[in-house]
Amino acid sequence: MVGERVPMLVDDSSVAIAISFVLFLILFLFVGAIASRFNTSSESDYLLGGKTYNKWMVGLSMGASGNSGFILVASVGLGYTQGLAAFMYVGGFFVGEYLFWTLIAGKVSRRNEFYQSDSVSELLSRLRGGGYSLLLRSSTAILTVVFVGVYLVAQLVASAKILDSLFGISISTGVLVTTVLILGYCTTGGLRASIWTDMVQAALIVLLTVTVTILALGEVGYPMDVWAQLRAVDPSLLSASPYDGWGKTIAYFIGCVFLGFGFCLSQPHLIVRLMAGRNQGEVEGAKWVYFSFLYLTWGAMTLFGVLIRLAYPEIEDPEQGLPVFVSDHFPPLLIGVALAGMFSTIASTADSQLLACSSALSRDLIPRVGEKLTRLFGTWWLYTATLGVGIVAMVVAQAEVASVFDLAIFASATLSATIGMAMLVRVSSLPYIPHRLFLCMAGGLAAALLWRYFGYHHVMSDAAPGLTLAFLSYYLWCRASGECYGSASLPH
Repeated sequence: MVGERVPMLVDDSSVAIAISFVLFLILFLFVGAIASRFNTSSESDYLLGGKTYNKWMVGLSMGASGNSGFILVASVGLGYTQGLAAFMYVGGFFVGEYLFWTLIAGKVSRRNEFYQSDSVSELLSRLRGGGYSLLLRSSTAILTVVFVGVYLVAQLVASAKILDSLFGISISTGVLVTTVLILGYCTTGGLRASIWTDMVQAALIVLLTVTVTILALGEVGYPMDVWAQLRAVDPSLLSASPYDGWGKTIAYFIGCVFLGFGFCLSQPHLIVRLMAGRNQGEVEGAKWVYFSFLYLTWGAMTLFGVLIRLAYPEIEDPEQGLPVFVSDHFPPLLIGVALAGMFSTIASTADSQLLACSSALSRDLIPRVGEKLTRLFGTWWLYTATLGVGIVAMVVAQAEVASVFDLAIFASATLSATIGMAMLVRVSSLPYIPHRLFLCMAGGLAAALLWRYFGYHHVMSDAAPGLTLAFLSYYLWCRASGECYGSASLPH
């Protein structure tokens, strides 16, 4: 069985793989080190990189950070198991993200220009009088640490699966290696190092995903041959939907749209890139840079998953399809380059999530304590928090966890129902009332968790009921109070 192959031994080929892989890792560390030299001693510079980024850097960095281990691991597994129906997930997500970029992205930048915040928790808790809502700031920080932390664990698990498939090393060792490498350039470089390394990593990701998809297509035949072969393996692989019947299909697609909309709206490691843009015009201009990069690579990997169902019909774990294919088709030096590309995809997301969690923990969880420690230790307090979050995530990832797909979707849905809902209110013309917002966020979280508990998320993502209930409750509450478009809203 393909998934039970014998691990590589230490020979000339594995040495060549290691050398080429290490050379690219040195490149990442070098770029991160250069970026850290441009950092000032301010918190704002560490967390938002000076807010100087143009549309290309915002779009590519946000795309690389969104293009997580989900793309190389989970989407391959989804294409492998669902066939063409996996593209419905991609399509629904696209519609949701298009709505976000068209209606919301520029407003996030404009709000942050007004409030001059350095983190998502800070932006969501700022009040017009200049103060903060401690309740919102702390609760948003908790949500970030818990659920972005879950997503971070998914990235570490994804990297471990890739290293396990290529080298036969244990999951725990793979998690350790990935964490140490990411902490190596991320701890002191902050967001600037993350964005700069994203540029290098984005190029590798495009090269890897397009190359392996072309090779897989060449192996299994031309498109019509693929169609006939899929029909022979399992006719259900040609279905446009993972469900029978229009009812479930529509519900599934709507859930994907909500998940895509809520993903960009609620992920702190993505929102900070909008906050770091030079101005609103550059942020709005990043839209098609983001879409071009993300959906080229995501679409390629989904198609790749479908194709290797024909080339490797008996993979034990479909989420390891990419490293299995690479190890069979690439010479040793190129396997190392491909491995660097896989690591790039994961690292570009994990480092951003790491910074989002450390920022929430060090500054926003207990703001007065965070401010005091920052005065005493400067940015070294932020470095320590980043290091601590990385170590905790590494320890959690050592345990037996769910699939990368399950972890990523769970984290995205719960954040959509909470932080996503709060961000939607923040950029709307509704009045901003902290205690009311907190209660509606709690209701959205409860709705999402209950939806998942009863198993309905298998048909429609829990992001849909969570985000809808939370925002609708807030809107109706404001309307019932006669404050639907009150003076508390920020003028556009």
